[in-house]
Amino acid sequence: MIPRSVCTTLALFAGAFTVGAWAQQPSFRAAVDLIAVDTQVVDSRGAPVLTLGASDFEVTLNGRRRQVVSADVIEFGDHAGRVARLESRPQLAAAREGRIFIVAVDAASFEVGAARAPLEAAQVFVSSLASNDYVGLYTYPNGPQVVPSLDRALVRQGLGRVAGERMAFGGLFNLKPSEVVDITALSGARPGSLSARAIVAVGPAISPEIDPVGAVQQRECPDDGQCASRIVSEASAMAMHLEAQAARSLGGLSHLLQVVSGLPGRKTVVLITGGVTVSDRPGGRPDVGDLSTAMGQIAARSHATLYTIHIDDTFSGTYAAAGRRVGEVERHRDRAMSADWLDRFSAAAGGTRIAVPVGAGAFAFDRVLRETAAVYLLGVEPQDDDRDGRPRELRVRVTGAAPRGVTVRHRQWVEVD
Repeated sequence: MIPRSVCTTLALFAGAFTVGAWAQQPSFRAAVDLIAVDTQVVDSRGAPVLTLGASDFEVTLNGRRRQVVSADVIEFGDHAGRVARLESRPQLAAAREGRIFIVAVDAASFEVGAARAPLEAAQVFVSSLASNDYVGLYTYPNGPQVVPSLDRALVRQGLGRVAGERMAFGGLFNLKPSEVVDITALSGARPGSLSARAIVAVGPAISPEIDPVGAVQQRECPDDGQCASRIVSEASAMAMHLEAQAARSLGGLSHLLQVVSGLPGRKTVVLITGGVTVSDRPGGRPDVGDLSTAMGQIAARSHATLYTIHIDDTFSGTYAAAGRRVGEVERHRDRAMSADWLDRFSAAAGGTRIAVPVGAGAFAFDRVLRETAAVYLLGVEPQDDDRDGRPRELRVRVTGAAPRGVTVRHRQWVEVD
């Protein structure tokens, strides 16, 4: 649950920009109303590609192609270059006055002190923003909150006060998240179906997919034929622990997206997280269902783009004892389970996840700066049956006229009234 003090602070977000350049949402009024679709096209280094026109884009809504009427380039920064046809489209001038960045920190995903280096890199990122960019800070579930403004010092000071809140799980069997998923997915089967004697006879070739409880028993307590039930109980308890952590992380992020929807204009959320562990198989826990799609739709309504800085080395450190006993394949799966949901959601929200396996992640923040230096504002003509206010799946791609190897980023949902 978000503390009342945090809600009160965040309520200021919606009222932070009641006048000025950001008071106007980019929109198009012509013979028909056009959908404004923010789209980033970047090369392999993250540098924006600025040479495309309307004919170079193909847009579909729920798989049906819609005409791209215009494609205007907006460049940001203290020395921003041209804006295509800016004089004939005065509404684009408002969008160019400056961006809104929200640095979000998932404190629930870090143990105390684990995020110090990336938070220092985030302070450098904040200092590197253009002078007319607004920047705020949102730490969840608890921590410093700074309403977006031009004051960089307030955000840097807030980042310096963020403390991790993740609590380690104190189990007996050094279970890995992937083992918890496998055991809970097969909870309907009789636990410990292989006896201790059979496990010893089978040796290390035992398959966790066939008998995940037996695999843990072979590793942790091969001479104790009664420990299987305790392994199942611990897996269930650890699943609840991981689900509680996921609920805190995802609940805080969802609340932030709903709050920033009150801010006019386009927002970029830069999320710093240690990962969110989610099951990678049906029936396994922790399970958050299709929440990535639902939250992607919230992000679309909020006009928010999400860049996730994933500090995934803290995840492996949490389970170091178990990690010493497993191979690279198992470690890779555990890392993937903490990243896959973030991959899907970040893409749905028009951004991407940038993994930081070691170090502070300065390169990741630099990538965000490069990619957000420019954006295309596409004017897309909807059909009459699109105007029902329901979420529609949005897809944007560039044609063969674009340079090879470019990446297109855009929100994956749109609602047309």
